[in-house]
Parts: sequence; C-alpha cells; structure tokens
Amino acid sequence: MDVTNTFDEAAYYDRKLVRIERELAAVVRQYGRAAEASDDAAKEVEADALADRIKCLLYNHLGLRIGMASNDWVWLQGHEDCLVEVAGMETRISGRIWCCLPEARREWTEPFAAEIGHPPTAESLDYTIWLGNRTTLLDLAKVREIFALGEKLSSPAPDEWAFVFRKGDRT
Repeated sequence: MDVTNTFDEAAYYDRKLVRIERELAAVVRQYGRAAEASDDAAKEVEADALADRIKCLLYNHLGLRIGMASNDWVWLQGHEDCLVEVAGMETRISGRIWCCLPEARREWTEPFAAEIGHPPTAESLDYTIWLGNRTTLLDLAKVREIFALGEKLSSPAPDEWAFVFRKGDRT
C-alpha cells in the first residue's frame, strides 16, 4: 500500500487565515471596549495586539502570493509607530513593519495600513491591508545592493503600495 503524504499549502494558509481573521475580530471588539471605557492602558495593549494580528495576516497573505522559497520573500519582524482610529463600524490602523531579507540580518521598515469593517458581534470581518512601498518591496535586488554597500534603508511613505490584500484573497 503506497501512502503518499502531500502538503496542501493552500489549505494550510486558508486554515491559518480563518483563525487569524477570527482573532482580529476579537481584538477589534476588545479595542472598542477599551476606547469606550477611556482605558488608555488597555487601548495601548489592544493596539499592539491589532498590529500583531495585521502582521500575521500579511505574513500569510505573502506566503500565498509569493511563497517563502521565493527570492521576493521578506521576513516581517515586528511593528512600530502604530496609530488606531475607530469610526463607527470601521477601524483603521497604520504604522511601520520591520522587514528582513532571508539571507541577511539587516532590517528596515515598510509602511502598512489597514481598514477593518466589523459588525459589533460577528466573529468575522472585512479588511483591506496595504503593505510597503513599491520602490523597495518590489525591488529587493536594489535593497540587497544598498545593504551590500553598508548603507541603511528607510522606505518612505508610498506613492503606490507594493501589496494590497483583502479578506478572501487566497493568491
């Protein structure tokens, strides 16, 4: 009997995205409760959790779109300078994500932004996430050149985003 183990990458990412989307919905509700209570400490904690969930969504969407084995892969290390705004049933978050090339420990930051539409009690939500400046994230050869010269890289706010992901995107 020949049993072949096959890894279904699309199914793997689909399960992960569904889980992270549910976690994001829960954190959005928690942030709303903290804001409603004027609890600045809780808002800070939940803002960090929101940025972390966005980073996880980006990581998985990138895995589907370009694949970890690609020369276009970047590691997403962390986040900073995050701003959260809530208006009715929509939450916006923006900030910077620390990126790193797989072969190097040199890091730089790329801008990100997200719009999250959410009903007050639903476990799912709609979202659009934008990541990175086209001039850096879509030209990693140039990034490698900059690092080879020993220079630092700081990606400016984008004229055009490198990546846009929406709920339901599986490519």
